Amino acid sequence: MCWEKIDEQYKERFNTNFIICEELFEISFIIQIVEKHYPEIPKDRITSAVYKAKKELPQPRLRQKFWETVSGKLGVSNM
Repeated sequence: MCWEKIDEQYKERFNTNFIICEELFEISFIIQIVEKHYPEIPKDRITSAVYKAKKELPQPRLRQKFWETVSGKLGVSNM
């Protein structure tokens, strides 16, 4: 997963090994990246997986754990 755009938004505000995933731009960015790498997965399924992972994992969420949770829900491997 490429996190550069999110990093730019949060520079020096928190440890970049974590993701808050409460801002709409963050959620939208994650959905767009998954769509780009897995165009065969419907957007509503991706959105659902992101929101379910967000609910399941406490804040702050480790990026790696968050992606593992999302990818597990989608049945895909890590990017």
